[in-house]
Amino acid sequence: MQWRDGMGVVLAAVVGLGAGDALAQPGAHLWSLSFGDISQQGVEDVAVDASGNTVLVGEYGGGAFDLGGGALPPNNYYWNLYVAKRDGTGAHVWSRAIPGVSDDDFGFVDYERQLAVDAAGNILLAGNYYGTPDFGCGPLSQGTGSVFVVKLSPTGACVWSRGFPGAYVNTPRIAVDGTGRVAVAGFFNGTLDFGGGALSSTQGLFLARLSASGRHLWSKRFEPTSGGTFAPRALGIASDGTGNVLLTGGFSGYVSFGGTAMRSRGGQDLFVARFNPTGGLTWGRRFGDAADQVGHGIASDAAGNGFVTGGFGGTLAMDTVVLGAGSASDAFVVRLDTTGHGVWGRRFTDASGTQHGAQVTVDAAGNIAASGEYTGAIDLGEGPLPGSGNVRRYVAKLDGAGGLLWGLAFVGDGFDLHTAVDAAGDVRVAGSYTENVSLAGVPYTAQGGFGAYDIFVARFSH
Repeated sequence: MQWRDGMGVVLAAVVGLGAGDALAQPGAHLWSLSFGDISQQGVEDVAVDASGNTVLVGEYGGGAFDLGGGALPPNNYYWNLYVAKRDGTGAHVWSRAIPGVSDDDFGFVDYERQLAVDAAGNILLAGNYYGTPDFGCGPLSQGTGSVFVVKLSPTGACVWSRGFPGAYVNTPRIAVDGTGRVAVAGFFNGTLDFGGGALSSTQGLFLARLSASGRHLWSKRFEPTSGGTFAPRALGIASDGTGNVLLTGGFSGYVSFGGTAMRSRGGQDLFVARFNPTGGLTWGRRFGDAADQVGHGIASDAAGNGFVTGGFGGTLAMDTVVLGAGSASDAFVVRLDTTGHGVWGRRFTDASGTQHGAQVTVDAAGNIAASGEYTGAIDLGEGPLPGSGNVRRYVAKLDGAGGLLWGLAFVGDGFDLHTAVDAAGDVRVAGSYTENVSLAGVPYTAQGGFGAYDIFVARFSH
């Protein structure tokens, strides 16, 4: 394990900071940790519970992967899944392994898992799987790239687990509302039955709602027509405080989410749809021109406003909010009111490369943490962020009106990055990297060298 505290930060990599002690400054590096061995490890998602604990999910190989509670069981030919919890200071709380989740040589799906945490601290997992993995409640039904939903207690024990075989599923997404009801979505090819009858598609999108006990409440299927498709890997889901479900992504052709079919104006147009707690469509909207515009992440604040991030070319017009791209793809963050109309929007751009947003979250004060990736450089609002390396990610913290509070660049030779916020507004950043990575100026080196991936988790002040 490698550890760095807040005094190691290089503030030249941060924009939007005020004066004062480094640890009190917005966006200051509070702590970070790195774990790995000579094999491969990855982070697939991160979440924070109401007590400020950090939850991680990912995959690992090797026999010496230790997250602080002792080495996890070695994998066989395929990677094992891990779930881990750390407290607000970064200390280990628990970690556990689940073998046999991705035992697949065929490559029909890209294996991925997502996290959500409910108000009681229970952990909800959704992902795709192969075989019959056991999360502790008994083996799942045989899957071949199928989707699962699992609920773990705050101590990591299995509460319930459900596998839904019958289809290849990509880009699984999950959200939980204030009562513990679970919303899960993804793209699928085949037939799925969440308990409300078969849903069949060759290139469609499913959206299902389960109760806090895992019981089916409702499920739906959507599929573009007139030769259209959904944009690959562009999908975000959120639940608001009253149980409404928000969905975003991109589509071409025509698509209906329960109302009048929407028609794209170019290659891919951005869509946002809101469903009431019983699954009825409240509203659905599309935004775009002849260029591509897609949503990758969505969040909701306590009042039910929506926040969307993604990438766009051309012009993205959302009522009175009009953003013009400065490159082939700019990143954006937009705020929508409860009726789906644009309130404000921000673009992150630089003509020397491309940018797109990946995740967005909202803290208790209504501030927004948005993250994504870029090539070349990126300007979050106070000049280009510094950076070098083959892979570049950013995190931006915005106030409720869209003003920049701070921004960070994360650069290295190859890595992934995921974000979450706690109740105080501090941001967790977690991911995987190979060879070297800079976390806002704090350097780490993977234990296996180039080509071997270690994981990291860090906390930055609000």
